[in-house]
Amino acid sequence: MMIIIISILFVIIIKNSYSNPIIKTYPVVDLLENIPLNTFVIELTNSSNKLILINLNEFETKLFSIINGNIYTKDLIDREEFIDKKYCLDKFYCKIELQILVDDGLAYWIIPIHIIDENDNKPEFAKNEIELKFVENVSNGYKIYFEGAKDIDEGKNSEIRYILDCSNSLNNNNNNEILYLNQSSINCYPLFELILISKSSLISLSNNFDKLALKFNPSLSKKNIENEYKFIIYAIDNNQYGKELINSMNLFIKIEEKDKNFIKFLLSEYEFIVLLNETLNKNENLIGKIHAISNNPSDLIYYKILSNNNKTNLIKINSLTGQLNFINENNIKYINNDIEFIVEAYLLLKDKNFKKLKTQIKVKIYFRYLHLLKNISFEFENILFNNQNDIYQLNNNSNYFFINKNIKINEKLLKISLISYYYPNDKFIFSLENYFNTFSLIPFSSSLINTYIIKLNQQLISNYTYLLNIQIKHKLSQQYLPNLLII
Repeated sequence: MMIIIISILFVIIIKNSYSNPIIKTYPVVDLLENIPLNTFVIELTNSSNKLILINLNEFETKLFSIINGNIYTKDLIDREEFIDKKYCLDKFYCKIELQILVDDGLAYWIIPIHIIDENDNKPEFAKNEIELKFVENVSNGYKIYFEGAKDIDEGKNSEIRYILDCSNSLNNNNNNEILYLNQSSINCYPLFELILISKSSLISLSNNFDKLALKFNPSLSKKNIENEYKFIIYAIDNNQYGKELINSMNLFIKIEEKDKNFIKFLLSEYEFIVLLNETLNKNENLIGKIHAISNNPSDLIYYKILSNNNKTNLIKINSLTGQLNFINENNIKYINNDIEFIVEAYLLLKDKNFKKLKTQIKVKIYFRYLHLLKNISFEFENILFNNQNDIYQLNNNSNYFFINKNIKINEKLLKISLISYYYPNDKFIFSLENYFNTFSLIPFSSSLINTYIIKLNQQLISNYTYLLNIQIKHKLSQQYLPNLLII
């Protein structure tokens, strides 16, 4: 039926194009969502014009009707459904346009209708409950960030205010009582404060929530700090002309005892790579930085390298910053070995006669020469076992292959292996840069590095040349090598 209507419209417009049909756009009509059926919308004409409501988007004739020159509603108008089904021209200001064909094409009327939002959606939290953990002797003002709520209503109806209920009971207050409170917290200050960091963006209402933070002020409270708290966060929307809608989220807080003294590295192991040109120079090269922390930000942490051999003599560490440097004091021209050593971080505890508190970590440094990284070759193997003639190399040691166009979809065609002469244990990453729909590139196995398989995803085109562009990246250094081309 839709095809027939569009076809008739097209013929009519072509037929009357020579007579310059009059196009008229009406002023915007405001229409409240969820109004009763058969509600009057707008008067179009009081004459006997022939009016046809065009069903361009497949909702017009279902929801509206023309009776005696007037437009009426004939079904429920739901703004959120309009946005979800993309009937609205703009998802933030829901406006639709009804197209009216007048007197078989002599005129064309456009009726813009703004669907006014009714406050029919309560705020929705990202989660029903969350747990936050604070350390008991953290400094005042320490904040933990988390997601709040969102409201998919329009304009003022989408604005949310929050109330943090710290009465330490999950069922203590009635929602109706909460609605009339003109405050942001109940029995919270000064130990806890709820802060609105940012409001949800209109760009992505589907998954964007307000950003909140809970501030903890342990030394401001005159009461003893408990180990656990059970709070409620209320989200209340804005409705100037009716009852506000409310929702809530449970908030569980744990106060953990802080270790008196500790020191630890930020990572479980540190790895660095030094990229070199063809020969080493005598200059100092920055490698990277390792970093340890303690429970007291004012502690002074020291670093030192424990291993003492010829390899580690090339590596120096700043005892105060943890900065690692490569220094070629002996003017070595070439280095082919990776270096592995232990670094110790320690601090001196003044309250225990300067007893040393320490921790250790393993550090690996890889040296790679850029010109040697590029010294690679490729091996190709036909793995289409059903018929070896369906794919074959046109010339030995070339990247040219013939493929039978009748090969079945999902067949594995070719195994490609990369051989690195100087760094055989390094991993190289392959990625297909074109023909994604026709071919795919997958690792051969998890245990065998640098070997991939070309797989057929869809039927091949007869007498067509496919120039596959495969990007090669050295994983350790993140350096890109010349692309592999397969024809």
